[in-house]
Amino acid sequence: MRSLCLAALALTLVACPDTKGRLDRFLVDSEPHRLTPAGIVCDGPVDASGEYFISASVAVAPNKPILFRGDLVVDLTAMTVTLDMFALAVDSGDDPRVEVGDVISATADLAEDGTYRLDFGATFVPAAADPILPGVDVRADMAFVGCTRTAATTCGLIEGSVTEPTTLPLAGSTWGALALGAGDDVLDAPILTTCAAVAASEAQ
Repeated sequence: MRSLCLAALALTLVACPDTKGRLDRFLVDSEPHRLTPAGIVCDGPVDASGEYFISASVAVAPNKPILFRGDLVVDLTAMTVTLDMFALAVDSGDDPRVEVGDVISATADLAEDGTYRLDFGATFVPAAADPILPGVDVRADMAFVGCTRTAATTCGLIEGSVTEPTTLPLAGSTWGALALGAGDDVLDAPILTTCAAVAASEAQ
């Protein structure tokens, strides 16, 4: 009986992923490849209200963005910005870019130069939407610092920190968003994770 118990324990340990160990190794390996994003430059407030495909690039893994679909409301009378968004399942999964988890929502004041800071507070990204450590839930205290660029684009920087499965500052992380028109499918939407990428798409 003792040998059977030990065997069962060994199997349990093998089956449990070393999430923190995987993340620690990833952080070390990704250090040389991290980028410093440019600051935000705005020309003034724009009514960029609409449905958006949003790509968030975490500094430690800029080529593995977390994807969202969101509804943005810009009120130029009240000078406020509200964003309600859902995380999307990773492209490599069985149901790519389907909404998972609960709504992530924030409202912020809109400055005269068109900038805003959406503080989402405690944020949960389900494992199905995590491209960095697939299969691992992520919790963070997160804010989007943004700019209403045009009637169809918005972008900016990400502030805050990851709190689970480990503690990790989000400094250097970026996000970009492109409006979805009537009939547009998130499966066909391009991933734009920086204001530079958004600007390039506007020039096309």
